[in-house]
Amino acid sequence: MKDAVEIQKRQGFILIRFFIILVFIYIIKLFYMQVINYKYYYEKAKDNMLKTDYSSAPRGKILDRNNKMLADFFLSYQLVVIPQKITNNPDVLSSIAKMTNRINLDEVAAILNDVKNPLNPVVIYTFIDTFSVKKGNKQRDEEMAFLHKIWQSQNEYPGIEIHKVPLRSYRYPENLCHVLGYVGEITAEQLIKLNLDNPNLYIPGDQVGRSGIEKQYEDKLHGKRGRSSKLITAKGRHLTSETIVESAVPGKDLVLTIDVDLQNAAQTALENRFAGTVIAMNPKTGEILALACTPTFNANMLSRGVSVKLWKAISQDPLHPLLNRAIQAAYPPASTFKVVTAGAALQARLISPFEMLKPCTGRYRYGDRLFYCWEKTGHGGNLDLNKGMTYSCDIYFYQVAERLGLERLTEYSKLCGFGFLSGIDIPYERRGLVPSERYYNLVFGKGNWGRGVSLNLAIGQGEMLVTPIQLITLFSGIANDGVVVQPHVLKEIRFQGKLEEKFIPKTYHLPFSKQNIQYIKEAARRVIAAKNATGKEARIKGLETAGKTGTAQNPHGPNHAWFVGFAPVNDPEICVVVFLEHGIAGGTYAAPIFRKVVQSYFALKNKRIKDGSSANYLAGDKEVQTGI
Repeated sequence: MKDAVEIQKRQGFILIRFFIILVFIYIIKLFYMQVINYKYYYEKAKDNMLKTDYSSAPRGKILDRNNKMLADFFLSYQLVVIPQKITNNPDVLSSIAKMTNRINLDEVAAILNDVKNPLNPVVIYTFIDTFSVKKGNKQRDEEMAFLHKIWQSQNEYPGIEIHKVPLRSYRYPENLCHVLGYVGEITAEQLIKLNLDNPNLYIPGDQVGRSGIEKQYEDKLHGKRGRSSKLITAKGRHLTSETIVESAVPGKDLVLTIDVDLQNAAQTALENRFAGTVIAMNPKTGEILALACTPTFNANMLSRGVSVKLWKAISQDPLHPLLNRAIQAAYPPASTFKVVTAGAALQARLISPFEMLKPCTGRYRYGDRLFYCWEKTGHGGNLDLNKGMTYSCDIYFYQVAERLGLERLTEYSKLCGFGFLSGIDIPYERRGLVPSERYYNLVFGKGNWGRGVSLNLAIGQGEMLVTPIQLITLFSGIANDGVVVQPHVLKEIRFQGKLEEKFIPKTYHLPFSKQNIQYIKEAARRVIAAKNATGKEARIKGLETAGKTGTAQNPHGPNHAWFVGFAPVNDPEICVVVFLEHGIAGGTYAAPIFRKVVQSYFALKNKRIKDGSSANYLAGDKEVQTGI
């Protein structure tokens, strides 16, 4: 019995000692947390009580060369879902959807299924421009009613939030869609990539450039988001008013080389064409004055989110409205390429501009093959460079090609910029194709192709592919006496109204002497001015112009049409290229569009001179009479 009592006493002492040790450890822990590591745990506790909200920064504005607004922003609202918070509340979305017929639950479900981080907010609906659309607009009134209904009963919908955000607004959403591009919500992949160098610069829900200038200068246009904090209880009740920790900083403004009035004129000139492009460029500066494409798309519509059905309709349209044909579509250059063939032969001293070659009978024998002229009955008499170019005689250029050979023709083509990017500051530009001997060996097998391919290439047919921007860059170099200036759309960058940076283009020289370029320019002048010339439809009363027609063979339908030229010949201010898919003939359908665009340019210039507003327009200030 005595032993049992002793055992109980010993166990009691052990328990007391154990309890004392626990209390001692607890005291030490409290001392460590409250004294030694006080700052760390204070910050942790403060974080638990602070709710941090982020405000999106407005994107920088985009203006034309005359400071006309092209892209601005407006404040709107977005309906946002936090996926993790609605997982256990599947009826929340259904309840929200019942309030309006504009939320498709199947589409929302598809979006949420792709979410990788359930804590990241997901935009499921963007409200109409409630700030600029006036009261009385049926859609506006319905959406405002929907918005207020959610606001008033937001506590009933866990996981649903309303965010106030600046959204992009385009003043010319269709006419400038291929230049400016559009914005869209940042993807998970973009979020990782864009935050590599600057963590937390972007957050889910931010808008980023998807194409055009918006994408090219995303780093300039994207501002720095603001940050604010609120003190809250564990149940989310606000204890203090909002404190601004960091104000949002808007993005930088871009001033473009585009003249929106000329852009609209170019787009109007293309209105009746199913697919095509017009580019107008200042050959002395490389500034793109207009870049119009058809068909177009509505940049505002894409930037504010489209349904799966509508996106499918746009992206699968057989006319490809999202394709920027000025820089992304490559075609045979047809007879516009004859300036390269002529320049190469002149520079290599294989012909002289005054040498008469064999007369055109409508066909030309090379080896065991017959090559035909577009003029089936032939052009008659002996032809020199001027006549060969004026009438775009294929037989004349077949003879020139025979002297040149494939290797030399390929070399000069590349020196003229074909097969390389022009350097225009719009993304996704294509290089085109300059076929070489190596190319033909790879495609057809070594020696399994005829040497007559150089004759086809010399007239711009066959496998040669160029983009409209490459072609206008070449002709701008010819207009500028051999100096090629990099084409560009950005003129300058401004921040808070102050000039920060100007675009400085690169330059290079065409592989032709000044004398040979003068021969080419004179021949191009005759293409428009001479009697019965192929480019006579490009004539403008009172203005001397130069250019070249082109009709590209198309095995899939009607031929494509080209026209490229510049004016005035002696002191060029503007170079214009016109390309029409299935346009049938360059001289018939593309040349008149060239004429309209050039006339619009000088009409606008003359008007601005009279108004005294031409300072930021172009270098020249002399009024030109164009017969308008």
